[in-house]
Amino acid sequence: MKKLSFIIFSTCLIFASCSNNNDDDETAEETSKRLEIMYNEIIELSLVNSQICINPEEWGFELLSSSACGSNRGYILYSKKADKVKLDAKIKEYIKTNQIM
Repeated sequence: MKKLSFIIFSTCLIFASCSNNNDDDETAEETSKRLEIMYNEIIELSLVNSQICINPEEWGFELLSSSACGSNRGYILYSKKADKVKLDAKIKEYIKTNQIM
């Protein structure tokens, strides 16, 4: 009888721990869509599409993504006229979300 109780308890424990709660979990597709929206916001904040590059000294580069090994995988060009605080905050959020994937 003890073995049967242990088996039933173990089975219930396994099913409870393996249940999938989709309310809190974001799918890869949803995360990808959110990253795309954030990327477009970063482009808009960087003023790269609205400013003409005449003087290279008015432009800078910011790290946009990095790999788990510490190497950099991408940079974004931004106008130094852009709101750097908002741009940095959005980039930080983008990198954090991208690391989840």
